Amino acid sequence: MIRPNASPKSKSNADLAAFFKGKKFALARHGGTPDLCGRWLMVTVGLDPDKDTEIINQADMASVVPMMKNGAVDVAITQDRSGASGRLHHITYMMDSREDVLRAADILRDADVPIETGPHKHTIGQTFFLYCYEPGGNRFEIGAGGYLIFDPEWKPVVWTEAERAKGQAWGLQTVKSFHTHGTPPVPDPGTEPSS
Repeated sequence: MIRPNASPKSKSNADLAAFFKGKKFALARHGGTPDLCGRWLMVTVGLDPDKDTEIINQADMASVVPMMKNGAVDVAITQDRSGASGRLHHITYMMDSREDVLRAADILRDADVPIETGPHKHTIGQTFFLYCYEPGGNRFEIGAGGYLIFDPEWKPVVWTEAERAKGQAWGLQTVKSFHTHGTPPVPDPGTEPSS
């Protein structure tokens, strides 16, 4: 995940290094898969993770989205629920308004781009959003709104598992594919490997 309104000029190592330098990364616990993947990415583009970036080893990755929205981190790499390594769950593009999300839905429909779910409203972050798939099978979230908290005296809000389990504030409940789809695909744990 990359903070809204930020992206590298290109995928070249030089542009990625320039983009990542000085950024704050949320990488889950030290030594875990997200931490190692983030550090590998930085080294691959020519950066020293400990000198050229700020790494925040966030044990509770549920707080990453609010951290990104309020500017506490710029980039996040999280753990895959399947236990597989190196998979992409989704990339979020934050728009300026709900109307932009609805316009994006019309554009996606007209271009025959599959919309996985939405538009809905997230319960915790209060973001208006939809999820879609680009032709390569990667999931994208298009969202707008939500909490932006810049008050240094702000007291954290702690969400219980029961509150998180409610899913969306309104719209359909979270679709099953949200918890299983990632790219590249991995075998369904309920199936036998083919020989």
